[in-house]
Amino acid sequence: MRPKIIEKTTGAGDTFTGTYCSMILLGKSYEEALKYALAGSKLNIESVVNESVISDNISLSSLQKIVK
Repeated sequence: MRPKIIEKTTGAGDTFTGTYCSMILLGKSYEEALKYALAGSKLNIESVVNESVISDNISLSSLQKIVK
């Protein structure tokens, strides 16, 4: 699950944490939640946006495509 191109790292940890917590609240196992959290961070660092903004193109469907 390596990123294609790293555009920025700002917000990668916040995205990881938020995605992990969201997946736990949706009833995913700890292991599955970790996979989704990694996918969320991957999408965030590949996104070309202002450095001070966390990517807003992260959705459950976009995460599911990566996690499969």
